Amino acid sequence: MTYCCDHIKKANELVNSARSEINWHWEESDNTGVGDYFAGAFTLNASWVKKASDLLDKAQGRLSRGNNFLRQAQNEFNACSCANYSELLNRCNRANNDFQEYKDKYEDVRDSRENERVQNSRNDEKLRGNISLLQNKLTNTQGLLTDSKNEVLRLKDSLSEDKTKIEDLNTQLNDLRLKDNNKGIENKDLKKNLMIKQKEALNETLNFKEYKLEVFINRLDIGLRKVRNLRHNYKELIATRERNNGIDVNNIAENNILENITLIQESFQEEDAVSISNVQKLCRKCEKLARLELEIEKYRQEQYQAQQEVPTT
Repeated sequence: MTYCCDHIKKANELVNSARSEINWHWEESDNTGVGDYFAGAFTLNASWVKKASDLLDKAQGRLSRGNNFLRQAQNEFNACSCANYSELLNRCNRANNDFQEYKDKYEDVRDSRENERVQNSRNDEKLRGNISLLQNKLTNTQGLLTDSKNEVLRLKDSLSEDKTKIEDLNTQLNDLRLKDNNKGIENKDLKKNLMIKQKEALNETLNFKEYKLEVFINRLDIGLRKVRNLRHNYKELIATRERNNGIDVNNIAENNILENITLIQESFQEEDAVSISNVQKLCRKCEKLARLELEIEKYRQEQYQAQQEVPTT
């Protein structure tokens, strides 16, 4: 570009020089008269004609060289413009390709973030639903616990009253035995009443423990059928041991019952995901209930026998 500008400058200088020299001779002709100037050149001095022709040729040559310099400068300028245009075009294409690449990446990231937002929104909605269900369950459980506490207090009061009544009856029975051993009928009536009260107290205790067992079963979220089966096996196991008078013998029936109890315990752990400590606690509750049921059945038999021994009038 610098070389091109130098050519243009040099061409302008040559053109201006030729124009200045022609103007000088023209001014001279105006001062002396055109006719006189050129006529004198023909008539007085032929060398002026030759000089004027040489000056014109010289000016024409300078103009021609100036035009050449101008064309050369124009060509160089066009070449430079084409090169710059090609470079700018390449840079523009590269910039456009980079823009398209970043645009694709942006759209991919935007779609990914949108999918994540939708998924997070679904997860939040699901969590809110689960939280609502858990809150409802917690409220219901708190209500059950409150009811259970009230029921426990009521049953404790009832058991305390029944225990007091039983103690009073035992005291009365002992007093009657000491005072008069001949009052067999009255003693039988008292014994019958005592057995009835004891049976009622045991029934109250059985109901209380069954209620506590149901609360425990609901907390563990296990089926009632397995629990009933476990209670039945414990009842048979206790009855079998009582028939053997507590002697540790190799009894096939007892071994079969123990095997059934073990299978039920494993079922609670594997199928219902109950911890070992909770399974052991459940087994203790079932065993206590089984003992109470056997004791109530024993009182029923004794009551039936006492009724058979009462003489008819």
